[in-house]
Amino acid sequence: IRITLTSRNVKSLEKVCADLIRGAKEKNLKVKGPVRMPTKTLRITTRKTPCGEGSKT
Repeated sequence: IRITLTSRNVKSLEKVCADLIRGAKEKNLKVKGPVRMPTKTLRITTRKTPCGEGSKT
């Protein structure tokens, strides 16, 4: 079984994940993970002219 959890609040996500892992280990299930996904957003700022063509400089 693969479970994907998403949240903006990392602390609550870690708590839920730890609870799931603890419950699985109590039932002697094989657990792999958690695998953390990247949360940073890459922002590239570009200069735009009012017409939307972009800037020549």
